[in-house]
Amino acid sequence: MTWLTNRIMRRHTAPPAGPFGPSAHTAPSSDVHLSVEITKPIATAPLVQAPPSGTPTLAYRLALLAAWRLWRRHIGAFVPVAIVVVAPLVVIGELLNTLVDGHEVRMAVAVTLFGIAAAALAEALSAGISEELLRAGSAHPGKRPTVRQAAGRVPLWRLTVLAIVVGVAVGVGFAIGVLPGLALFAWLAIGCTSAMVERHGVVDSLRASVRLVRGRFWSVAALTTTAALVAGVAEGIGVGLHAIHPPLWAMIIVEAAVETVAVSLSAAIILVVFWALLRRADPSPPTHHPPT
Repeated sequence: MTWLTNRIMRRHTAPPAGPFGPSAHTAPSSDVHLSVEITKPIATAPLVQAPPSGTPTLAYRLALLAAWRLWRRHIGAFVPVAIVVVAPLVVIGELLNTLVDGHEVRMAVAVTLFGIAAAALAEALSAGISEELLRAGSAHPGKRPTVRQAAGRVPLWRLTVLAIVVGVAVGVGFAIGVLPGLALFAWLAIGCTSAMVERHGVVDSLRASVRLVRGRFWSVAALTTTAALVAGVAEGIGVGLHAIHPPLWAMIIVEAAVETVAVSLSAAIILVVFWALLRRADPSPPTHHPPT
């Protein structure tokens, strides 16, 4: 009788109210216990969050922010590399400007294209050497090698040939039009970094660059175009300085300083692009981790 009485009372007793009202979010229990609350979670859309620090991304704003943080954190690596790469190119460019000053337009256009090609060369080469420098520093914190030591570890001639190919291709592209030049830079910009990380030869590195960019061209082009625009601002400052005719040595110093900052920032963008593409192509844990 006791069992039957309890059974009748449970059937006619309202279950305790859950957080969202009675019975809808509760369920009767077995015969041993009166009831057990089962609360259903509210269905909500997942929050869009920035990737953790160090996670490569091609999202434009996040990628630029990652490049800025990378550059600022490792400015002691990026800037010395850019100085070594940029200084000779600035001297050559200024000497060419002096030679063609007042001469025909074709020569002036040729010098302009040389400047564009040199900027692409400098960005690609700086990204490749900086990647080696940052990875060596990450592997041995507090014992980052010098630029000279890093240059001794890298296949410098291979990187130089690669950078020249990238620079010439971009220069030819800009000779055809602005869009072809920017497109070629997007396809080839990560070639030097690919040579460093994946240890490819010249041709294989260019193929790897095209292969990684394929299917993600527009995301990559937005970022590499930003890198090119940063270098373009530096070139514009140089053109403005030419208008006031300062001494040659002052031109070289100012242009080298401005272009060093621009090229080192562009190299950081290229590194972020490369690691994002590599991670998307192979989500498995990489042999080489991106510098953070």
